[in-house]
Amino acid sequence: MEKTCNYLIVQIMKASKGKAHPTQMNELIN
Repeated sequence: MEKTCNYLIVQIMKASKGKAHPTQMNELIN
């Protein structure tokens, strides 16, 4: 599951062109 979550995060970061903040990523994970 962790690998899948990390993969999705990477895709989101790429899609947002790095505009996504780490705090927002943490909120999505939690």
